[in-house]
Amino acid sequence: MRKREALFSVVKHARFTVTAAVALTILYTRSPQVLWTAAGGVACSFVAKLLKTVIRQPRPLVVIEKKVSTPSRTSPPHIITRIFSSHTHGMPSSHTQVTAYFATYFTLYYLVPSSHNPHPPTKPSTAASGILVGLNVFGLIVAWSRVYLGKHTVAQVGVGWVVGTVFAAGWYWAWRCGGAAELVEGWCRIVGFVQ
Repeated sequence: MRKREALFSVVKHARFTVTAAVALTILYTRSPQVLWTAAGGVACSFVAKLLKTVIRQPRPLVVIEKKVSTPSRTSPPHIITRIFSSHTHGMPSSHTQVTAYFATYFTLYYLVPSSHNPHPPTKPSTAASGILVGLNVFGLIVAWSRVYLGKHTVAQVGVGWVVGTVFAAGWYWAWRCGGAAELVEGWCRIVGFVQ
């Protein structure tokens, strides 16, 4: 398998990788904010599905051409063209929207002061910078792969990125200023989620 195919295989299964990482983080930290962040990812995914049913923009057509050689050397090879269309809608790209949500939320968490992180460093540590850059690069790779693989148009991916980023900012604000922190932390204490 070529390197590019291996990379796309990882990106293709990104939802499983992200879901497993988030679930393990919730179980390990038992943090109300991690639970809130994960709930935001699920909510962001539902928003993408809702927008797809409202906008109803089709995915791009996929055209595959294959040369088939003929038994005779004198006749040119035949070209078989197949056109595939998906029965699902493509606007916005949910993969892109959710990865943009997580990349933006974690960036805001680390760089914007809050009661849980009142004094973010003026210069992030090398490890934190690497994680933030890695998350954002991963998000961009997912977005690019959706276009490269013919699953979405550039516009569908762009709208997914914008909606995911705006949703993350709103979700972070709800935690930081909108009372969600107190609500979720209280609920977690009642059910015994926090240690």
